[in-house]
Amino acid sequence: MRNYATIVALGALLVSGSARADMLGEGEKGVKLSIHVDAQVPAGKLLVLVNTFRGADIVTPGVDQAIEWHPLRGALQLKLVAADLRGKIEAHRERLESEEALGLTKTGAVCGPTFDGVRTISDTLVAKEIRWTFEVAFAGAGCQAKLLRSEYLDGAREVVDPKATLPTAADMLVVPTPMPVPAPTPAPVPAPVATAPASTPATPAAPPPVASGCTVAGEPGAGVLVVLVLAGLGLGRRRRA
Repeated sequence: MRNYATIVALGALLVSGSARADMLGEGEKGVKLSIHVDAQVPAGKLLVLVNTFRGADIVTPGVDQAIEWHPLRGALQLKLVAADLRGKIEAHRERLESEEALGLTKTGAVCGPTFDGVRTISDTLVAKEIRWTFEVAFAGAGCQAKLLRSEYLDGAREVVDPKATLPTAADMLVVPTPMPVPAPTPAPVPAPVATAPASTPATPAAPPPVASGCTVAGEPGAGVLVVLVLAGLGLGRRRRA
């Protein structure tokens, strides 16, 4: 009875730990994982990645492979095992018997140091996947793995800057380009209108000269004036006589 209670308690602890590991924190998002290994695996040998979600993944050199990983599994590692274990490992993986699949790799040759998987990244990042690329060399019964690069990929699996962020709402706000305001068209300047020159007032005719007993020839009315003057003089004389 006591052993049963212990098993139940351990199971509850494992489930609780798994649930906490699966929860996304505020500002986080899940990220996919993949691995690419360049290698010429010797005959009779099998390259595996251990501590995956299903215990062990069989590596196919030269291609990108998706990785299922959980933090409770611990760090990932490349190993070299006997090729005749392939069928058993695949059977355990199919039945989700991760511990049994992992147990088959315990005696395999270690190809390199462990490396941590990634569960979440900031939800502001463009990246949706992390890919590790290794090169593995073999010597005798051993192997040596070298990490060439780790890359962040977007949804189209194109390499992006690890720090590249998604556009914010403010970035996506389209600010209309103001239409150019046409310069005001200047009012047409009216053509100058030719005006007739102001008429020059006629110069008044000079008054006729005062008669002095002489007939002024050429002036209109001069004869009449002389006659009147003479008549006046004659009338004056007659009155004095």
